[in-house]
Amino acid sequence: MSEAGGSTRRVAQRVPYFDVLRVVASFAVVVIHVAAMHWKNTDANSSAWLTMNAWDAVSRFAVPIFVMISGALFLDPKRPFSMKKVLKKNIFRLVVAFVVWTVFYAIFDYVQYRSSMADTVEAILRGHYHMWFLIMIVCLYLLTPMLRKITARRDYMEYFLIVGILLTCCIPGIVDFLKGLTLITDSRTITAFYDGMSHITDNIARGFSMGFVVYFVLGYYLSTINISKKNRILIYILGLLGAVFSIVYTSTVVTRSGVKWAMFDELSPGVMAWSAAVFLFARYRCKRPVGKVVGELSKLSFGVYLIHAAVLEVLVYKVGICSGGEYINTWKILVLSVMIFGISTVISWIISKIPILKKYII
Repeated sequence: MSEAGGSTRRVAQRVPYFDVLRVVASFAVVVIHVAAMHWKNTDANSSAWLTMNAWDAVSRFAVPIFVMISGALFLDPKRPFSMKKVLKKNIFRLVVAFVVWTVFYAIFDYVQYRSSMADTVEAILRGHYHMWFLIMIVCLYLLTPMLRKITARRDYMEYFLIVGILLTCCIPGIVDFLKGLTLITDSRTITAFYDGMSHITDNIARGFSMGFVVYFVLGYYLSTINISKKNRILIYILGLLGAVFSIVYTSTVVTRSGVKWAMFDELSPGVMAWSAAVFLFARYRCKRPVGKVVGELSKLSFGVYLIHAAVLEVLVYKVGICSGGEYINTWKILVLSVMIFGISTVISWIISKIPILKKYII
């Protein structure tokens, strides 16, 4: 994304693979929401649902990539840092953007779906379904001074990542795996394991909840350490296996149990491995300066993230494009995603030409 994602408008400081990743991740966000729009109300045994499930799962690296880019930039001890500046510039801007776009979407829903005034007020307080990212990234920015102390020492950083990945990814991932088994088997033993493990993870969440902080630190770690070609290939393989596992296990559980459930949350082991692989692949493959088009798309990525949900809802629920989940296939997902991404980019570009709007809401 733009500055909200930790970038800078000074071209000399732009990192080529960050620009590439922002564009790819912003498109992946669109793919996720296109693939998920009929995910819950389509027959899980249909090819349409299996296609939606696969695209949804394989695109889940999007938000982790944005967070990792922010971490790579904000946690670099070599970069000047001022919490006062972050509060006045980055956090204030995100809060303003959240308020403006939350009100926009509440009014949008009121007009689009004839929502009640009570629902509109609730929507303003709750925020649209994709606005959670802004709240999350603000929390990470607030933690930055403390996290920079950790990233200043590699041993502290590696310890933090080991503990964080274990407690927020691996153990909860085991619990999710067990939950999937409880949906497709009648084993009292598995159910007992799941009940016991879920109680443990609940307590971990109360006492050591880090969530996306792991991605924040991981982004800086993967952007700075030297990784041999052999180890990179291993990470790529693990990433691909993670993506495949997310797709296959979710499909297996849902088709056998009939319960719409997914194991490709952004903090699941499969998605974390896949996200790390995508980030690392871009770092080592995109070293040359990007062209003007990619650079401009990168700057507009935050606006695309904010506006794409409205564009999607208009095209699908008003215009009627891909309004039936049973007719969806890979080509329709990609074509609709390109349309939404393109329209959102144009709208973001238009908004960026208005200085006050460019400064505060995209």
